[in-house]
Order: sequence, then C-alpha cells, then structure tokens
Amino acid sequence: MLGRLATRPALLPCVLSFALWAGISAWQRRDAWRWFAAGVLFGVALYTYTPIRVIIFIVPVWIVVVSNHGGARRMWPGAVYGVVGFLAVAFPLFLYGTTHGEVLFGRAAGVLAINMDGGPLAAGRMLVLQAWKVAAMFAGPGMGDTNLRHNVPGRPALDWWIAAAAGFGLVVLSRKRRHVAVIMLCLLGLSLIPTMLSEEAPHFARASGAILVVFPLAAFGSVVFQREWLRKHPWPKHLAIAGVLGLGRSQHFQRCGCRHTWRKPIPDSHSMSSAPALRLMQIDFCMQVGKVSVGLLTGRNPHRTAS
Repeated sequence: MLGRLATRPALLPCVLSFALWAGISAWQRRDAWRWFAAGVLFGVALYTYTPIRVIIFIVPVWIVVVSNHGGARRMWPGAVYGVVGFLAVAFPLFLYGTTHGEVLFGRAAGVLAINMDGGPLAAGRMLVLQAWKVAAMFAGPGMGDTNLRHNVPGRPALDWWIAAAAGFGLVVLSRKRRHVAVIMLCLLGLSLIPTMLSEEAPHFARASGAILVVFPLAAFGSVVFQREWLRKHPWPKHLAIAGVLGLGRSQHFQRCGCRHTWRKPIPDSHSMSSAPALRLMQIDFCMQVGKVSVGLLTGRNPHRTAS
C-alpha cells in the first residue's frame, strides 16, 4: 500500500536495499567502485524518510560484527571510498542541519510518545506497551496499523504463514550463520525503534525498514523448509497431490453424471444406465487414487503383485 500511495516511506526500503546490496557486494569482491556506490546510496537514503536517521547506525554495527568474525581485512581500503561517497552526498544535509535543526528534527520531536514528564516509571510502562504493540503488529489479529493511509485498519503486517516462515528462517540462520542473524536482528531492531518511540504505534510507514529483514527471512525459511524438511518427509506433498487429483476428477465425474441424468438410459452389456456406470467409475477412480496415495506414503508400488 505504501508503494501505491507513492509517498516517501516507500523510498526508504527501496534505496536502502540497493545500498546494503552494494555494501555487501563490495565487501565480498573488494571492489572500490562498489564501495563508493554503497556510500553514495547510503547518503541518498538520508534524504528519503525520517527513520533512516536511526537505521543508518546499522553500518557501524555491521562493521563491528564483521570485524569480530574475521572479515575486517576485506574492508580496507574500500571502506575509505565508501566514506568519501557518503560524505559527498550527505554533506549538504549536514550543513543544512547545523543552521536549521528544527526543520530536520522538529517532526521527530513532535511525534515522540515517550517522555520523562510523568517520571521514569511511567516512561518505562509506556515503552513496554509500545514494544508490545510493535511486536504484535506482525501477526496479531487486529493488531496492525489502524491508519487507512497505511493499511487495511487493524490487519497485521504479515499473514500467519509468512510470519511462521520468517521465524523459521531466523532460527535456521542463527544456527548456520550466527553473525548474519545478529546483523539481521540489529537491522530489524533499528527499523522498529522509530515506530516504537512515536505516537500511533504501530505505524507501518515508520517501520517500513523492517521489510528488508522480514521478507528475506520468510523467503529463506520457505526455501529451507522445502529443501530440507519435505525432502526427508515427502508425504505431505504426495498427499496434497493425490488429494487435488482425486478432488478434481471427482468433481468432473459428478458434473458428467448430473449432465447425463436427464437423458435416456444408454443400454450396455450389463443393462446399466449411464449415471450408475459413471458412479461406479467414480468409485473405482477414488479407489485407485487411494492405492496410489498409500503407495506414495509407504514407498511401495501399488500395482506390484505378490509372487
């Protein structure tokens, strides 16, 4: 919905995804031009939507995690080109912010929902409540954004199966590549901070940066589930195929039987009408589908006769 409205929040995940791709690709290939492109794209992202001023801290987090994992050598000297590209694009914004701070930060201060006016205890309660609302927005029924501009009021951000796939993908990723899972969790947390601290939580527009984490994790979880679990346990796939085939052919025979009931009986060698004959064909087909299903489940050939 954010993309169809053509508003600024849609630009944030779009530009940031290309910036992250360029940075990761530059680190893998040690390409100076890719480092420079990543810096330029991160600088452009600062002009998209206000939450980027929090999400941009994923860069130092990524540097720290990669350095601890033993990949710091790949950053030199490419990271210097990235910093140059970033400053070349972001410097005008920094210069403007030094003299017009109320323009850059006035909106963020105006929608801040947590303050210390009621004391630390009240602020802590508000923070816990805001965190619960934001966490429940992903799959909680009726817990989504209620603003009609951002969402169907109350509809959660994800369908239940996408949320389950994202959770499964995070679990698998944390076992195989823990440092990548840490970076993804940090990016998710930084993306949710703007809506967690602001009014009207959950606010899908302010949490649009979470798209970069949730949907890749859901896709990764779905692929792993299909490759690993269904390979070891193929019976759900076989049962679904057999069920679809049986249901489709059953409906076909049902329509054929209803279409021929008004006609005169067609004599055959057994003096049977067409409708009972089709009914017997339907029963026989269902039995054959059942045999095939049993064979798929047990791994035996249903047409093999005992010797």
